[in-house]
Amino acid sequence: MKINEFVEVSFKKGATFTFKVDSNEIVYKCSPFSGKELVSVNGNLVSESQSYKLKSSHRFVVDGVKYEVNFESKDLINGDNECSLVKEGQLVKLYKLKYIKPPKKPIYYWIPPLVLGALAGVGIAQGILPIWLCIVFSVLAFVIVFIFELISNMENWECEVVDV
Repeated sequence: MKINEFVEVSFKKGATFTFKVDSNEIVYKCSPFSGKELVSVNGNLVSESQSYKLKSSHRFVVDGVKYEVNFESKDLINGDNECSLVKEGQLVKLYKLKYIKPPKKPIYYWIPPLVLGALAGVGIAQGILPIWLCIVFSVLAFVIVFIFELISNMENWECEVVDV
C-alpha cells in the first residue's frame, strides 16, 4: 500500500522509503520476515544487511558525500517506526511511520458468520446437514472474516514526513 509518494508498506514485501536529495534517489527497503535490508542510490545497491535488530544503520558515500540511512522500530506492539536520512552528519529527512488501530467493527459486521454458525449447529442437531458440510460452512465463515479483517487492517498506516 502506497502511503505517499515516498513511503510504501506491505505485509508481504515490507517497507520501502525513498529519499530524494540533491540529484540522487536513495531507497531503503526492509522486510520484517526475512530481516533483509537494502539501500540503493539511483538504482545501484550500496548497502545490504540482514538482521532482526530494532535499530539499523547503513553508511555509504556518494560522489564524496557521506550519507547514513537509519531505521528504528520504536514500538513493535503499536507499530511505531522511523526511517531517517543523514547527510554529512546533518539530518535531512525523517519518516515517522505509525500503525493506526482500526475502529471496532459494528455488531452487524458479525451477523453473517454468526448466522452460518447457527445454521450449521441447527443442521447438525436436527440431523438435516451432514457434519462435513457444517464444518465447510464454519471454515468458510472463518476465512471470509479473516480475509476482510486482513484487507481492512492493511490500510491503517500513516506517515509523518519531517523535513529539516
